[in-house]
Amino acid sequence: MGRRRYPCTRKLTLVQDPWFDLATRIRKERLRNGLTAAQLADRCNVSRATIHNWESGRSIPVDRCAPLAEALNVPVDELLALHPHATSNGNHEPAVQLPRPNRRAQILALSAAMALVVFAVIIVTWFTATSDCFAIGAGGGSLTGPFQAAYEANGGKAVLGCGANEAHKWGPGYVQNLTGGPAGDGILMTLDQKTAYVMTGPAWTDYVGIAGGATADFVGVAVGPPVLCGNGIVIPLGGGIDGPGALVSDANRDLYAWLPADFWATYKNAGGPNGPLGTPISSMAETDQGRQIAFEHGAITKTYGGPAVAEVDSGAAAVGQLDLATCEPATPGSLGNP
Repeated sequence: MGRRRYPCTRKLTLVQDPWFDLATRIRKERLRNGLTAAQLADRCNVSRATIHNWESGRSIPVDRCAPLAEALNVPVDELLALHPHATSNGNHEPAVQLPRPNRRAQILALSAAMALVVFAVIIVTWFTATSDCFAIGAGGGSLTGPFQAAYEANGGKAVLGCGANEAHKWGPGYVQNLTGGPAGDGILMTLDQKTAYVMTGPAWTDYVGIAGGATADFVGVAVGPPVLCGNGIVIPLGGGIDGPGALVSDANRDLYAWLPADFWATYKNAGGPNGPLGTPISSMAETDQGRQIAFEHGAITKTYGGPAVAEVDSGAAAVGQLDLATCEPATPGSLGNP
């Protein structure tokens, strides 16, 4: 999520990822076989993060298609047919080989590239010197209205600072980074391109720390405003591989734990921050048996292949299911220490 600056006249262009069809097929077959990402990783002798990368459109070595096809119970030819670098004759190189440039062509290409770099530096320097911010919604077309509405409703430049780049596609939604506001760096997000939401401060820092540049693919984007429930802030998420889920803060607002779909459903059924578990005191942790999130008065644990189960300290009284509509609105400034 770098902050590259371009002239505001640049339009948003979406390009189909060549790995999209293969990534979609892998996830579809994994779910059809009832496998978790961890179980598929074990069958393929790779890490769980590698499976997430493949399902998010990262490149897949051709020689991994055979064990992957065997693990998913599909013909290997069907996966190879979707692989951008596999050919019908079994050669693992791209089907089209470009002629090798001669020395003179390389020098001319290098000179042209250097000239473009110098030109780009001049343009960026000029733009930076003549403008403090990217316009909210810049380059996003129909995103401009929703982004501007969310930006102004949450304090505008005085609270959120400037647009740090143009609106752009990220994971299942569209976003625009924000910087320079007293609430800390943040982001505008929309899943349906009709309503946008703001995430700033520690919430944004912990969100992007989940998977770096691939966070939106895995956990989704904000699909509702942040709300204060008991002592915790809740930000609902949707659209990701492991969604719908939520970010939930600890009581001090300096940690935001990500709850994927099964953890989030279990936590809501236990009353959320208002219930006997209280607020989270740690982020998601991997164990030998599965995953776990620790709370003030217990934990939610999920073994591989099993359901997420709430383990509440003895003596805690049960409450009803959490209803976010009963919680209080939270402003971007309240997403940090109260």
